[in-house]
Amino acid sequence: MANNVTIGGVTVDADDPCALATALTNVRLQLIAGGTAVMFQHGETRTQFTAANLSALEAEIARNKDLCGQSTGGRKARFAMRAGFRRIP
Repeated sequence: MANNVTIGGVTVDADDPCALATALTNVRLQLIAGGTAVMFQHGETRTQFTAANLSALEAEIARNKDLCGQSTGGRKARFAMRAGFRRIP
């Protein structure tokens, strides 16, 4: 049985990171375009994304895109240091 969630009025399977990443990307676009808030609902739990917590939304999009890539045979995203990076104590 699918574990459905409603994101911005669209119902998606919570166990499908690709569908979640797509739905959350649409939410981000709505907020960037001037939307005030978008609702996320899973069962009785509701979360509201606003422009104020856009960074949390972007982190969730990145996490789901990474999971999506892994589930479709891709590799985990890697983040490398740039050339010339120096740690200053």
